[in-house]
Amino acid sequence: MTKPNTFRPGERVEFRVGSPWAGQIGTVVEQQGFAVTVHLDGTDEEENVTLDAAWIERVGA
Repeated sequence: MTKPNTFRPGERVEFRVGSPWAGQIGTVVEQQGFAVTVHLDGTDEEENVTLDAAWIERVGA
């Protein structure tokens, strides 16, 4: 099994083109294996992202 990318709580991420939230920026809440929970800026929403979909990247990466 491939090791997942590691995102730390508080890290800023942007959703990539192709994801349902493309262009939105958020903050990592937690990561468990290949699953990352991201709080979307300006909302009360948290989205769960599976890293094998490669939908997020670090802001400024």
